[in-house]
Amino acid sequence: MLDPYLNHLEVLDLYCQNDYQEIYTCKHEEENAYYLLNIIGDKEIFYGTDLKELKKYILAIKEIKDTDDGIVILTKHYFYNTLSEHLRKENMTLTMQINSVTYLIETLSKLKTISYGFIVSLFNYNNLVIDDSGNIKLTGILKLNSKVINSSREDALLVIANAMHMIFTGEEIKDNSISKGIPPDIERIIINCIKGDYFRAEDLVTDFKTSNIYELINPEKEDIKRVARMRKGMTRKRITYKLKTKGLLAILLLIPVIVWGSYSLLKVKNKSNNVVSNIEQISVSDNIKADGSTLDTSTKLVNEEAQIEDIISYKENMDKFFNEDLIMSLNENSIAKIDYSRYHRGEYSLKAFNDKSEKSSFLVGYIDLQDDNFAFVKDRTVNLSLWLNSDVNTDSSVTLKLGFNDKILTQVTKKVNLVADNWVLHNIEITTKSGQYIKIYLNTDPNNTIWIDTIDIDILK
Repeated sequence: MLDPYLNHLEVLDLYCQNDYQEIYTCKHEEENAYYLLNIIGDKEIFYGTDLKELKKYILAIKEIKDTDDGIVILTKHYFYNTLSEHLRKENMTLTMQINSVTYLIETLSKLKTISYGFIVSLFNYNNLVIDDSGNIKLTGILKLNSKVINSSREDALLVIANAMHMIFTGEEIKDNSISKGIPPDIERIIINCIKGDYFRAEDLVTDFKTSNIYELINPEKEDIKRVARMRKGMTRKRITYKLKTKGLLAILLLIPVIVWGSYSLLKVKNKSNNVVSNIEQISVSDNIKADGSTLDTSTKLVNEEAQIEDIISYKENMDKFFNEDLIMSLNENSIAKIDYSRYHRGEYSLKAFNDKSEKSSFLVGYIDLQDDNFAFVKDRTVNLSLWLNSDVNTDSSVTLKLGFNDKILTQVTKKVNLVADNWVLHNIEITTKSGQYIKIYLNTDPNNTIWIDTIDIDILK
């Protein structure tokens, strides 16, 4: 017997039928939404598969039930272009390519119980679409035949390799020949997939995330999260220690200052009779004498070179685009605020809270094209990407203004759709010819709160 939720489906058309399944295009009468209803009669095909796991990690799957008629899977019916269709019309930036591969293989690594046949079907590049924001999505449509059902580990890896090749080239692999234009790190991983060298999805993820090209787009190391927590543990305010790599002596001089600062904060809290919690990663008691003076920490620090390297390598992504002193000097009406309550990467994001009764535009970033850090995007067509988050489903828009002195040369705006409590990547293009700077604005409706993080910019041409 079908679940009561499924009883509200109106069957519109037969989408697919074979010896193993029937798939129907349906409309949900109450939600006014379109779905694909996949009924697979042979339950043995799902032997060992955790149905809850499929629903949890394949976001397109709305419901999956073990019924008298078989295994019933209800998936959202996406009306987006497939990956190959999208790439025939529009190129992906390097950041989008890396993020797409990251999403696919991370999802794969979470699916612990699915068969190789399910991987072959679900991760086939024809089963991947690109939404209006440029994000890759798994359609979740499980199409079966005898070849798919009897797939091997090598078949599954070849499908992953083919999806990666399609993302970077717009073409599938032919005769195990890889396109020349593909980045060397990606080429190596694709070859390893073709050779069947990965025995676990986690090995593939590790190999990809330790590659130079991944670290180029995602420079933060996993251990930096620990450094971020350490900083927030010392104070909820933004205390940034900008360490310069000018030799070990400078490092050894700065670290005791950080420790002493932590101790001072503790003393202030104690005087106000507040409860002092343990500070993560820093043991103040190990470095403070009974009379309050600090112990010599040089020896300890020399033995913790890895921690020192972590702190030096830390760089908050948003610092490049949101220099507080510079932003405040621009005399804008509304400016986003630094917020530690949620973030996509790093240790903070920007929050745009519109408490007005009308729409408002918040300045969320500034790109100085005269700065050496952004010289590579000058006089080019570029793609700016940023991750957005909101408490509720809402619409907003991003505006880029290219200026020279006080004159605006070009202005582009792109509408964005936000999904409640989800970080979603959005992209917008602009040509920087003759410009001195780019101002980045987020346009919000009344009473809206939107978080912005991980802004980046790539060259298109």
